[in-house]
Amino acid sequence: MRRLTLLSSSCALLALLVVLPVAAQRAGPARSSDAPAPAAAASGAPAALEDGVAVFFSPSGGALDALVAQINAAKKRLDVQAYLLTTRELAKPIADAHARGVRVRVLLDRGNAGDEYSSATFFANAGVPVWLDGEHKEAHNKVMLIDGRTIVTGSMNFTKAADESNAENLVLIDNKPKLFAAFQRNFDEHLKHARPYEKRN
Repeated sequence: MRRLTLLSSSCALLALLVVLPVAAQRAGPARSSDAPAPAAAASGAPAALEDGVAVFFSPSGGALDALVAQINAAKKRLDVQAYLLTTRELAKPIADAHARGVRVRVLLDRGNAGDEYSSATFFANAGVPVWLDGEHKEAHNKVMLIDGRTIVTGSMNFTKAADESNAENLVLIDNKPKLFAAFQRNFDEHLKHARPYEKRN
């Protein structure tokens, strides 16, 4: 019986990895038609997966690929809260989400918004609404909130160096309504005191 239980647990874990939408789908009933459809798995499997929570580590742990896949799977809403967002590998998928009709809002740390060649300008040129949070010494959050369901957080800044050179973590949390609501409230509170980004000519 113990052997059968262990075998069943192994099979269940394998099944989770196979059906995992972008490495963060919880096991359980099929999604409703209002929920995001499963997307192709990221090239790297998560370092750990449990009850709708997946964790990736950098360098070279598949974190950036998992994050891009989550953005590409967004259907309705994408809120981005970033201390640093400097890589085109993330900026372009975010702009593409806006272009395909996803409601995108980007909230950046004012001190790291950059110059006329920054991601803030890139987003503004693509029509993506951008705000700058300057109410704190550092607006140090690294969060994405997707389709009212998926939370992306962790230590990882949204940069190439964070994925390739730094020791970082990225956590994907799926279908935890109370946690999502708390993150959404926090995002909205910071958005209230942030200022719309104005392009530099």
